[in-house]
Amino acid sequence: MEWLQERLGHKWTRTDLLERALQHTSWANEQIPKTEPNERLEFLGDSVLDLLSAEYLMASMPESREGPLSMARANLVRTCALAQRARDIGLGGYLQVGKGAGNLREVESVLADTLEAVIGSAYIDGGITAARSVAIMAGVLK
Repeated sequence: MEWLQERLGHKWTRTDLLERALQHTSWANEQIPKTEPNERLEFLGDSVLDLLSAEYLMASMPESREGPLSMARANLVRTCALAQRARDIGLGGYLQVGKGAGNLREVESVLADTLEAVIGSAYIDGGITAARSVAIMAGVLK
């Protein structure tokens, strides 16, 4: 986890948040007692990422109107793009999945959701600055 935190440019003060971001539903459902999967963090991370990408594009495309900005944001946060960023940083290797579900570590939607969950966990842990750092270091915001 230390390497991942260094790679993402944020040292979590609440490492339980990062751990939860890396817990797929298939794994969480097998735990006794049951543990919370990363879905709520993914929900938050999706919204935080929309805000960060909008902020980034407004700054990098100062003359662009809403239409091109929306298209550019959609390209930044689409599932295949996020999955590739997750692959680039080796996020699948940290993802906890259920028995017999190891193939989930390579599924695009799972990788993209996990990256969003990690961004959501960074937001809770360190605010928008931490989330921005993770998004930049993960390569989502260039």
